[in-house]
Amino acid sequence: PAGSSNPPPGGAPIPVTQESVVIRASATGSSRLIMLVTGGFGLVALAGAVHDFVDAKIGSGIILIIVGSLALAMVTLFMTMRTTLDATGIHIGSAIGARDVPWPASRTGLFVRVRLATGKAILIANNAQAMVVTPEGRAVSLTGLIWMGPLPDTIEAKGVAEIDRIWQWALARGYAHETGWYTELRGAQKLLQIQRRKQEERYGLV
Repeated sequence: PAGSSNPPPGGAPIPVTQESVVIRASATGSSRLIMLVTGGFGLVALAGAVHDFVDAKIGSGIILIIVGSLALAMVTLFMTMRTTLDATGIHIGSAIGARDVPWPASRTGLFVRVRLATGKAILIANNAQAMVVTPEGRAVSLTGLIWMGPLPDTIEAKGVAEIDRIWQWALARGYAHETGWYTELRGAQKLLQIQRRKQEERYGLV
């Protein structure tokens, strides 16, 4: 049906009849895991604060209350974050603000940034985040489109596949147009531009 909703699961094409797509912060299993871990940490911290107050450890109790409250506040804010895709562009917003980015002039204006963890965290903390390139040459992350796992190539492939799905829908709707125009990342994001270029070569985008 026409209207706005989350993209269909399982890699199915987004229906052309769908006028807009809303991707919430909890769209992927990885993002839900982040929310669960952060919220759980906050609750544990608050429980620890109660225990410290009972033991008359006022100072540490206050610190735990602050830490726990901040963690739960982050989860609350995270739940309001979303990316909206429609005829007017790409809109990344939350309860504290929003940013609007036009559809890029080429499929290359959407890519996946891969961040590698170190040590034992490598088993879960490698992550891939979908990004859009602004006309000014800045990369902006798309809320909700994040994948985590031990294999960088696997999570990168998931991200690229999802971007392909979004781009094909935007082309079919007439929201985006493939002009072949390429916008490089500039300034402090030059290193990210190197990663982006290698990804384009791997997936035959250049």
